[in-house]
Amino acid sequence: LEQRGLLSRNACPDDRRMIHVTLTDGGNELMNEIMPKYHQFVHQMFEALDFDESETLVQLMNKVRNKV
Repeated sequence: LEQRGLLSRNACPDDRRMIHVTLTDGGNELMNEIMPKYHQFVHQMFEALDFDESETLVQLMNKVRNKV
């Protein structure tokens, strides 16, 4: 992503173990283009579920997340 000019990496002056990563203008433009398409995709994928199925999915995903 850095080579494509979408983000920049900068060393932290206070802690040499850290690197600050920042989106460039090009990276922000790409995110603004991609995110609406991503949200639409996710919405279309899950709109087949009714409310109870959605709740069950959320509970199961939380269970898996909390196991880690």
